[in-house]
Amino acid sequence: MQSDYGRREALNKEFERCCTFLAEMMEKYGALVLRDIAVEIQYELETWCDDAEGKRLRYEAYARRFMKRFEKAA
Repeated sequence: MQSDYGRREALNKEFERCCTFLAEMMEKYGALVLRDIAVEIQYELETWCDDAEGKRLRYEAYARRFMKRFEKAA
């Protein structure tokens, strides 16, 4: 039983480390990602695939959700 507890504790520490790293990367590169998404949205429609409107709407929705989460984190 003790070894299971130790293993779980090690996994929890590793998970916490990964979450911390992810949060740091979001803080560091979040604005760059949003800028890149904004650039993607600006492409002319004829350069997009068949479902250009669907792609644009997905990019916009992703950018809005990301911006809300980024603002909450700040």
